[in-house]
Order: sequence, then C-alpha cells, then structure tokens
Amino acid sequence: MCLGVLGQSPDAAIPWWLMASYLYYHHDVSLLSDGLYDMIAKAMLEAWPELEHDHKHLITVDDLKAGTLYRLTAKDYPNRTKAAAVGLVDSNMGLSIKYIPS
Repeated sequence: MCLGVLGQSPDAAIPWWLMASYLYYHHDVSLLSDGLYDMIAKAMLEAWPELEHDHKHLITVDDLKAGTLYRLTAKDYPNRTKAAAVGLVDSNMGLSIKYIPS
C-alpha cells in the first residue's frame, strides 16, 4: 500500500514516515520493514527541497541522514497522524492500539 501511494505522490512519504516512526517508537509496532523505512528516508533526503506537506517541519535533514525520528515524543506527532497510523494497524494488521490525543 505504501509504495503504491508513494508512486502517485512523493510528498506522501512524509506522512508515511511519520506514521511508521510513531508506531515503532511509541507502540513497538513495525508498519514498514526496516529496509523500506530507510529507503523512504533516503528518497526524501534526495527530494527534500521539492517535497511539500503540512507536517514537513517535524522532520529535519539530520533526521533523514540518521534514518530516525527517535527524537520526537508521542505528543510531537499530530493527532491526525496518530489516528491514521492506529487505523492502518487496526485495519491491516488486526492490532488494537490506543493513543491519547495531544
């Protein structure tokens, strides 16, 4: 699903990376494989000046170079990002995760 969306809109890498990071670092759930997560970071780094998204400001070039968003707290993620991540996990992985809106 992720690759299909990214093929249509490179800007969609931003919310996918945010959702994957939120789930991994705050719920111990892997939405994406490590390889795909790293691939998205590298692709975003190469296209960074051209990418546009409301939540781009949450990611830095240093984050992309390091390949991690570990520095963000759960409260740093937008509620719609958290809700979308939880929805994806529930509908595609059958896991029930609770989150507390910021």
